[in-house]
Order: sequence, then C-alpha cells, then structure tokens
Amino acid sequence: MRGATILGREIPFIMPWQPPPTLMEGRIDLLYEKDGQVWVADYKTDRIAESEMAGRAETYQPQARIYTEAVRQALGRTPVGFTLIFLRLGKVVPI
Repeated sequence: MRGATILGREIPFIMPWQPPPTLMEGRIDLLYEKDGQVWVADYKTDRIAESEMAGRAETYQPQARIYTEAVRQALGRTPVGFTLIFLRLGKVVPI
C-alpha cells in the first residue's frame, strides 16, 4: 500500500446484476490507485491458518467479480486487481 492513493473507504454501491435481474448492494472496504491503476481491497477477519489462505481466497472469487464490476460501472475504469487483506494474519492475497 506504500505509494498508493486512497480513493475511498467503506464505499457503498448498488447496481443492476444478472441473472436473475436484480439489484446488488454492497460496501467496498478500500479502493486505491497505484501507478495509475485502480485496485479494490477487502478486509477479512477469518480465523484461519496461513496455510489456509489460498483456499479461503478462492471462496471470495464471486465477491471480487461483483466489486470489480461495481467499480467499472461507477468509474468507467476496470480495476487491475482485487486483494484480500487477512487482518488476523497481517497478510495480503491477490485474487
């Protein structure tokens, strides 16, 4: 996160989502820009061992897709990445 510009924290969003046609609502923990590119990050407080991080990160793939689309719709810019910040472990996992 060094050198990053924080664009927003706890950003609420609502957007159309399919299938089925519905509205998706959420809150993006952190949106930042680094080296001219937009990134999305989400804080996680899961009680897991470091060896479980990769497997747990896979379960958050749908969230990464939704949040990335929300940013794309709102800003017209597609984030280059989505990171999970496992707070209890002090580790970051890109998805």
